Amino acid sequence: MKGFGSYPNIEPQQATLIAEILEIANNASDKRYSVYRKHLIRAIEVSSGKEVRLAGEFYGWRKKNSFHPGGAYEQPYDFAGQTFYKLNPAFLERYRKTR
Repeated sequence: MKGFGSYPNIEPQQATLIAEILEIANNASDKRYSVYRKHLIRAIEVSSGKEVRLAGEFYGWRKKNSFHPGGAYEQPYDFAGQTFYKLNPAFLERYRKTR
């Protein structure tokens, strides 16, 4: 993943982006605060294993303006240069029937 190839050493551009996200997520006077705060909390919960999925939906992401991952996905939102996706309800219903 770009910027994380030498993890735990992160390239300056990615480190700056992370710092900016943290700053906004912790500044209640910023109009973007709520969205950034929720996103950050979700990211921490998923990456720490507290939540294996988000609000009952399965997510993936790609760099903003990348190709759509396919018909099974819908796009809930863009954030921090990334486009996030979830599996659409029709796909999930078909999947559940096969289990």
